Amino acid sequence: MASRPIFFPSTKHDLLVETREINFKWNPGLAASQKKENIKALHSSATEQLAIDNILEISTKSSDKVGVELSAFNLIY
Repeated sequence: MASRPIFFPSTKHDLLVETREINFKWNPGLAASQKKENIKALHSSATEQLAIDNILEISTKSSDKVGVELSAFNLIY
């Protein structure tokens, strides 16, 4: 098992963003396919635990073009 934070808009007036730790099944390894399986497992657990459906993965392994472009490795200042 692994734990990762999920950030989402807050419905509370004094906060803009809330953070929750999500536990999910971790697949060890460095292959891109294993990393994508971990992303899928994290998103699935977030959907189950928090009822969040529309998740933007911001990483170079994201399946969404915007997520890849927002990755720290691709940002240009």
